[in-house]
Amino acid sequence: MAQEVNSQPQLATELMPQMVVVQFMPPVSIASKATTGLQEFDRKASQYSVHLIERAYPFLDHVAPTPQTRRNLLALRRTYYVRYSGDASPMQVSTDLAGVSGVAYAEPVPIHRHEAAGAGSRIDPNDPHFGDQTYLRHLQLAAAWDIVKSESGSPRVVIAIVDGGASWHHEDLQLNIWINSNEVAGKRP
Repeated sequence: MAQEVNSQPQLATELMPQMVVVQFMPPVSIASKATTGLQEFDRKASQYSVHLIERAYPFLDHVAPTPQTRRNLLALRRTYYVRYSGDASPMQVSTDLAGVSGVAYAEPVPIHRHEAAGAGSRIDPNDPHFGDQTYLRHLQLAAAWDIVKSESGSPRVVIAIVDGGASWHHEDLQLNIWINSNEVAGKRP
């Protein structure tokens, strides 16, 4: 009896080398930049030559929880990147650390890559100042442009600016500013 074979290519997940993400159970408080105060965790971490334990979302200290977000926000505040210099795979390290008492979970960090169709022939945006704005390259905005840009206008991408800081008369925006002519100032729908 013949088996049906899936003809879809299987993509191997690439993992961030020498790094895993770990969420600790309350009330664990990280003692230093390389230890946790959990004896079993610290013993295993030393086997992998852990040299840095840093919060994954330090900016969340400035976010006030609501009743709806409190549980998740507090859990995210206990989430850390654990960096090590040993030769073990991130999968092995995360599996080992996940079994430690006081650890909610430990996982490898996947690397997500996207290649647009015809990625080898990418054209940078025609902004004459594009090369001066290095942060655009760091954020990989040219690759994002390849994904959403469409000469035919399909799919149509609409960007809303909910900020009074836009320069309406800027050369990059002048031809693309849309004003809701049905809007009445001060009236809510």
